Amino acid sequence: MIDALTAHLRGIWQLAFGQMQGARLFGAERRDVMRSFLALAIVLPAELAQKIDVWALFPATAPLTDLLLLRGLAVETLTCLVSWLGFLVVAYELCRLLHREHRWCWLVILWNWSQVVQATLALAANLPDLMGAPSVAGQIMLLLSLGWAIWFDWKIVRISLAVPMLDAALFVAIDAVISNAAPVLTAHLDHLISG
Repeated sequence: MIDALTAHLRGIWQLAFGQMQGARLFGAERRDVMRSFLALAIVLPAELAQKIDVWALFPATAPLTDLLLLRGLAVETLTCLVSWLGFLVVAYELCRLLHREHRWCWLVILWNWSQVVQATLALAANLPDLMGAPSVAGQIMLLLSLGWAIWFDWKIVRISLAVPMLDAALFVAIDAVISNAAPVLTAHLDHLISG
């Protein structure tokens, strides 16, 4: 299993650098789909670390007590899961409409592992702010990482589903909508729970 995980990580990094042979390192069997969700174990701590970094940079936005910190991290975890899994569910339906449901597993595998690369890049993009660099440097890094992430998502969809460019762009747009709606949904849920 470790060999397969190592191969998948190596493959996704090769794809991230435009080396198409990286796609050959992935299988499309059920166990490969299930293993791809191990990417969550890498991405979730990175997402939470980013949130803690934001709280460190902007103390006024940070939770005031340990209990609120735990609650904030729980909400962030839920947001990540809703965004991630929500996209995959909607993507399946879109695959059905495009007669590509037979390739959905391939999309799940590549999409899940691509999130590891994107989480790493997002953490790196925050480094200028954490190191006290001028805010312009941080903004440029964030803009570059966002542009690259959009391109990489688009490329992953094209590779996994073998769809035209505009169809792949539709998947990326849907992911953007879900990614922006997930925090609103989980914040509303948190507000309902907390009363």
